[in-house]
Amino acid sequence: MTKKVLGFVLVLILAVFGMSCQKKTETSGGSTSSTGGEPEGHLTIWTGVGNFYINGGISDYYTKIHPKVTFDVMPTPSNDLFEKLQQTLAAGGELPDMLDYESSWWKRVNEMDLRVHLNDYGIKAEDYYDFALGGMLDSKGNIQGINYAINFFAIAIKTEMAKKYLGTTNRDDIMAMFSTVDKMIETGQRVRAQTNNQINLFGAWNFFNFWFNFRVGGANENAAGEFELTKNHLPIYQNQLKIWRSGIVTYNAEGTPGYINQMTDDVNIGMLTCTGDIFYVFMPRDPEGKVDLMLIPVPADIGNAQFGGTSIGVMKTSKNIDLAVNFVKYFLHDIDGVKWVRDNLGNFVPLKAAYDDPATLGPYTYKNFGDFDYGAFYLSQAPGVPRISYSVNDSVVRQAMSLAQQEMLVNNNITADQLMQMEINEVKSRLPDIVIK
Repeated sequence: MTKKVLGFVLVLILAVFGMSCQKKTETSGGSTSSTGGEPEGHLTIWTGVGNFYINGGISDYYTKIHPKVTFDVMPTPSNDLFEKLQQTLAAGGELPDMLDYESSWWKRVNEMDLRVHLNDYGIKAEDYYDFALGGMLDSKGNIQGINYAINFFAIAIKTEMAKKYLGTTNRDDIMAMFSTVDKMIETGQRVRAQTNNQINLFGAWNFFNFWFNFRVGGANENAAGEFELTKNHLPIYQNQLKIWRSGIVTYNAEGTPGYINQMTDDVNIGMLTCTGDIFYVFMPRDPEGKVDLMLIPVPADIGNAQFGGTSIGVMKTSKNIDLAVNFVKYFLHDIDGVKWVRDNLGNFVPLKAAYDDPATLGPYTYKNFGDFDYGAFYLSQAPGVPRISYSVNDSVVRQAMSLAQQEMLVNNNITADQLMQMEINEVKSRLPDIVIK
């Protein structure tokens, strides 16, 4: 079979599957939760982020308040999760009650229309911040799932090191030093010169890739289905080369001691961070909160970005649709559940009603930042964060960008134009029928 024939067969299978799902949805009996009784039943969840559910996560807590509801949570790496979904569909196997997957697969899975439309259950797109909607909606405007994390970037500065090497602990003064890429580089190079190149601004590079890449998304398809890669991605390589070659960032590979200890070491003044790092970085690395930190914005000439995210929705094939929808709504649409998620998991659900009035949830602080309102800071970034237009080929383009960015770290002579061409060549090799501009 040719690729085109295989593609047509897959579309036909999915269309038939969609009609079958719709019939099952219409006849689903659901759980007692829809009648106002105590929720009960069993739910299965496939997810790439198991810690959000288990080990004190939302499924554990839901069982605590509703003992008649039990869960099977199946954590699976993101790429494996999508492959598992495809294989299960092809084999006619049993799908979970809920599916939770990350941004590389948002567009592709949303357009497969496997999940119930949450807009049919009292949830509206306008209930959420605009930047979050790219991963929630299909092309017809139906809510396929809820992106449950405000996950913007910021810079965490170690206060004691700022006093010693930046000459101040005044937050406004330090923000000015990092207000643009050029000022950030100037600050870092001044520190290096004064310390015989012993002290750097940052201790790891990987978050710089995330910050730049998620700022523009992946494939950047226009209305004609063309990939406008050069227009969107060439500025990334130009800025990254400038930062990398300035020497202000130490390269520590993930998992190495230098990477793990960057928060508590005495050689790096700050680190790129994001909302979820309270539970994934600060708490594990410094459980007693001994390192005093201040939070400042990323340079304004690049701007902030939503660092991916994950989207949970309810499958049309579920035998407990009502129960599953109520579970999702409690944590991601009801104020009490949104507050529990924030206070216990450090996830800021992008529900407007939770944050329109500062008194609704109250301030959110964490010991490393003293009485600084960590939550309000991140919410203040929301108006400047763009809604990404996702593509079914985002994963391919991001992998191509990653290859180019790895080359940048080892080839001191490579140019931004050459990196851009590397990305284009890799995308063409994997998607030969795509028009690239």
